[in-house]
Amino acid sequence: SGKLRFINAKQNKVFRPLALRELCESVFSAQPSIRFERFSIAATSRGPDVTKNSGSNGDSCTSHIRRSRQTPPKRPSGAKTQRNPAKLRTAQKRLCAHSLPEAELNGTAQPACFEAATNPYQRVFDASPSKIAIFDKDAKVELINHTLALFLGADRETIRGKSVSEIFRGEQAHLLETAIQNVAVTGERAVVEMPIETLSGTSSVHILKLAADVSEAGAPTRVIVYGQDIGDVVELRAVAAESQDQLHAAIATLPDLFWIKDINGRYVHCNDVFDKFNKVRPGAMLGKTAYETCRPIDLQKHLDTDRKALESNTPVTFEVTIPSDDGKPRYFTVQKMAIRSEKGEVTGILGIARDVSEARRLEQEIRQREKHYRQLLDNIPDCIVQHGADGKTLFFNKAMVETMQNDLGYRFEDFLAQMADGSDRHTVFDAARQIVTDAITTRKLIIRELEFQSRSGEIKTHELRYAPELAEDGTVVSVSGIGRDITEKKKAEQALRIKETELERLAFTDNLTGLANRVKFRETLRTYLDRASTSGGQVAVLTLDIDRFKNVNDTLGHIVGDELLIEFADRLKQEIGNRGWLGRLGGDEFVVIMPDIGCRDRAVELSHDIIRAISKPMQIGNNSVNVSTSVGISIGPDDSTCDQTLFRFSDIALYHAKASGRNRACCYSQTMSEDTENHFKLEAMIRDGLQNNEFEAHFQAKIDLATRRITGAEALCRWRHPERGFIPPSEFIPVAEETGQIVEIGKIILRQACEFAITCNSYSERPFAVAVNVSPRQIMYGGFLAVLGNCLEETGCKAEWLELEITEGLLLADSDLIQRTLETIADLGILISIDDFGTGYSALSYLRNLPIGGLKVDQSFVRDMNTDEKQNVLVRSVLEMAQGLKLRTVAEGVECEDIARKLAEMGCETGQGYLWHRPSSRADFLQLLRTWRGVDEVQKTASTA
Repeated sequence: SGKLRFINAKQNKVFRPLALRELCESVFSAQPSIRFERFSIAATSRGPDVTKNSGSNGDSCTSHIRRSRQTPPKRPSGAKTQRNPAKLRTAQKRLCAHSLPEAELNGTAQPACFEAATNPYQRVFDASPSKIAIFDKDAKVELINHTLALFLGADRETIRGKSVSEIFRGEQAHLLETAIQNVAVTGERAVVEMPIETLSGTSSVHILKLAADVSEAGAPTRVIVYGQDIGDVVELRAVAAESQDQLHAAIATLPDLFWIKDINGRYVHCNDVFDKFNKVRPGAMLGKTAYETCRPIDLQKHLDTDRKALESNTPVTFEVTIPSDDGKPRYFTVQKMAIRSEKGEVTGILGIARDVSEARRLEQEIRQREKHYRQLLDNIPDCIVQHGADGKTLFFNKAMVETMQNDLGYRFEDFLAQMADGSDRHTVFDAARQIVTDAITTRKLIIRELEFQSRSGEIKTHELRYAPELAEDGTVVSVSGIGRDITEKKKAEQALRIKETELERLAFTDNLTGLANRVKFRETLRTYLDRASTSGGQVAVLTLDIDRFKNVNDTLGHIVGDELLIEFADRLKQEIGNRGWLGRLGGDEFVVIMPDIGCRDRAVELSHDIIRAISKPMQIGNNSVNVSTSVGISIGPDDSTCDQTLFRFSDIALYHAKASGRNRACCYSQTMSEDTENHFKLEAMIRDGLQNNEFEAHFQAKIDLATRRITGAEALCRWRHPERGFIPPSEFIPVAEETGQIVEIGKIILRQACEFAITCNSYSERPFAVAVNVSPRQIMYGGFLAVLGNCLEETGCKAEWLELEITEGLLLADSDLIQRTLETIADLGILISIDDFGTGYSALSYLRNLPIGGLKVDQSFVRDMNTDEKQNVLVRSVLEMAQGLKLRTVAEGVECEDIARKLAEMGCETGQGYLWHRPSSRADFLQLLRTWRGVDEVQKTASTA
């Protein structure tokens, strides 16, 4: 019920008010149903006077008693508390031993409190979570509660009479003993925080409160010690201290100005950056206000923002400008916010100021650049516009506005509206909308030409180029477009085409006779030969001239000679008709091409018809001239598949015709010259070799000059003749090139190289590429891409396992066919290298325009590097150029270790030569690949060599 049942008082005096309060707190804190209210206990002559909410003046003390709002559990109706008088008196003695005289303890005198007290006080004393002990003046134990006994791990009776050092360990026991003795002497209270370790090893940090029990005379007689385990508090305190240190360290590393003010506006914390900015020593700003630290011009702003921060639940942000020592302004973004306690009370202001001067400078620079670029774009005659990913127009220049107004008669505002809603189906609007859509959809540059009729009726042509701007994730952010009026350019191109047509006519036409000239002849002959190679037909070349034409010129003059040539050409045209193609090569030399002749006799027949037609007299002015002609005939592909060779053979036949008496036709045969005979013999052998599969690929290893490991190989054509054995490539390759048989040979080597690459890559962890030489004839006569594609598909060879080597002469041909072919090969992922670089033509400019991926330094430069310093300079230059162009490099013809080392030092990646390996068959190379050991094998090979 809250009525006072017992108090440890002597006569009419309260036993040490502080001790009473602490005893009550320690006892009642174990009861969860009790809370404290504020009371004042005054010592008066009538005894304790308890008054609620009174002050603690004079002899009064303040105590807190907590009474729970929860209703304590009710005792069952009729229930009575069972009490044992003997145990009750024992408990009462122990509870009050610290305040009773000796006689009372011995039972010779019984104070009134024993009669009034009941057993529950002993239970409360023992149930207290605080450790309570009563010591005599000599610091020996008189009484301890149950909680302390459990902590000590000993019976209370065995502890009685022991000193502090007998129940606690270490230096802390001595300090506690000294504190007890001081309180026993002085009577003053003491609070001690220390770690306590029992003799059994139990240890924890405690806060100990010491109070003296005084006699009637006021002299200390005993010392009461209350101990509370604060181990968790100490740990939390350490964590809090560490967190505080981390916070201070973080604040100290901030690049921004940081400060904290109390609610009165005085600085209570500033970081070093703040002090350094204000040019004061660390801590000098503490305690000061804005009145002492701010410039007068900024004072009111700081005061106002402080007030707003204190009144607001959100941060207050503003900017200030402060001049620096050099006179340039410094810009700061300041943010202030109120600091609130857990109860929500404002306790201060936190401020952060960030120097944004550089950002401001960059903003101004960007604005200036934007202005500059805007002026620049407005002065560009091309129309420039930018659309968002949603099609909305974001930017346009002055030329765009003027074009809309002048050419289409639209205000630019109307153009923007039409781009948005698409209601006007004008050609320009439709095209603009479509090109923006296509650029967004494809995410690629779109280039189109737009032709439309302007408001003046003129047909105009604009080139539109729209490019999407992509974000990092590949989505379209915007589309930028450039429109250029190319009307005049189109007109110029049309005029140029007319001129080019005329120039082409002049370039391919003989001015005197109007017939095709030599250039056109070669082009036409190649076309007919290619067609014949596909269809299996025959092409005849008839070379003819006027017998003894020089005599006509000499006797009748060049004018008559020219008229004779014109008449000669007319008769040829009339006689040949649609049986063949006619051209004049120069002078009195003419040529006829007969495609698809079916048989040689048709060529002979036409030759005889021509001879008869020319033999009739010609009326040249006032002169009647009788002339004759001789004809030389060659048949392709029987005689040759090469246009130049075929023409040369017909020329040889013409020579034999003239040598045989003129005015006749002569067919080319192998017996006309020893060279021709050998040539045709070898050509036939090659043809047979192709049918009998006598051509095979041998392989030479490519060595990484850094690791000395085999990284690839080059496929080299070898001809194993059944009678002559191996025929040197230098003997049959030129003939194969001339006759066109190199195309078929190239197909064989290419397929074997692809099959070999597949096998080698099964041995290698890295991609193993096999290089193949490609003849210019293979590429220039078309069909190579189809051959290459079929070979890769049928063998299963990957493109990265194949490398194609071409000669510099092919690059200089400068034809669209070559460029398209090489670009397509590169797109497949096949590396294209230039073989024997530096030995042919100067094709340096083509390295930039064509998809060349590697250079092969010719062996003629490499072999003499040890004896000729100029060769070293040349090789180094080639390698440096290749490195600059990011081209792979291979040096061939390496035959000694010194040269290999020099090449590696110069940056050459790969070497090839007899130092490591001579060309070998497929089986021998695979055996080499299985046994190769890199650097060790190189050293071994070099030593044996």
